[in-house]
Amino acid sequence: MKREQVVAIGLLLLIFSSSILGYPDCRYPDFRSTGYTYTVDRNTPAKTWSFCNFPNPKYDHALCGMPEIDGYHYLCDPENLLSQTDALSVDNALKTLVNDTNINALCVNNNAQAERVVMTVILIDNIRVPDLSTDMTCVNDCGEVQPTLNVSQRSARMEEIDAAVVTFADGVRSHLNLGHCENDVVVVYSQRYHRIYTSIGYAVGTLIHPDVVSELNVKFIEDSLSGNNSFTAAMVRLVGAYRSQFRPALTPAQILLLLTLLLAGALAGVLMAAAYVSPNMKTVDIDVWGENTTCRVFRITLYIFTGVWILHLIVYIVYYIEQYAPLWVTLILALVFLVSIIVLHVFMGA
Repeated sequence: MKREQVVAIGLLLLIFSSSILGYPDCRYPDFRSTGYTYTVDRNTPAKTWSFCNFPNPKYDHALCGMPEIDGYHYLCDPENLLSQTDALSVDNALKTLVNDTNINALCVNNNAQAERVVMTVILIDNIRVPDLSTDMTCVNDCGEVQPTLNVSQRSARMEEIDAAVVTFADGVRSHLNLGHCENDVVVVYSQRYHRIYTSIGYAVGTLIHPDVVSELNVKFIEDSLSGNNSFTAAMVRLVGAYRSQFRPALTPAQILLLLTLLLAGALAGVLMAAAYVSPNMKTVDIDVWGENTTCRVFRITLYIFTGVWILHLIVYIVYYIEQYAPLWVTLILALVFLVSIIVLHVFMGA
């Protein structure tokens, strides 16, 4: 599949996501939801999935093809399209995203706990495709677009496949209700049609632009076709890419660290300049605390917790540079300090 085709598919998915809700409600009894999550082909064991009553990956571990645990899973692979090892790799990437405290809290749940982004991935083979060529097209009581396409009579068109993936992802997110304030994300992938779509709640939409979502999904499709075991690696990278998008550029702790380093560098520069200008730097008395034995414990505690030892260290470094180091060494050290701050910023961003 060429990149231009993949991009076109991504754009069509965005269009369908905003237009499908324009269909009227179904008035025909035959189009009502059967209540079944999937149907089985009479001649083959192949399943055709619907989002109605789809299992919840957080609780329905066995139905989602995952091992039973006390906590939550965020991957649902009911047909075991992935090996157990690969499935756990994707699930662990999702858990890392959900538990990332560097992502800003979007709301507070009923237990007074802050909720961030809740993301799940659903992997299925075949998906129920609607027939959009008839004038009876409508949305039933479960939210499915009806009628269902009879694939024995003709193949599904691209827009029908896209409509199926979009309604499936939006429908699953609506039914599972993984977040308490539209802070949920559901990624659906159909192996049969090699389509992916990401349904995003309103609150998460404030963290990421729809164009970025489309680009990430396009990149996933390309990566998943690159070689052996590339699907699992591509899915893990996709989850990691979403995690990076949801995190702010700099967390408060990172900003505080950078400001501290800059302040320390500025103070060192001032002291260094004073050392070169003043001829009396050698006579500065560093030990200003005294040696009162009765206050020794208090002095040491205060010395450590107030951070005075940092200033003390800076003064000693400046004193050593002023006494023994030539000017070119001083300039190199200043350059190294500046490069270290830049590297630290880039590393934390990555």
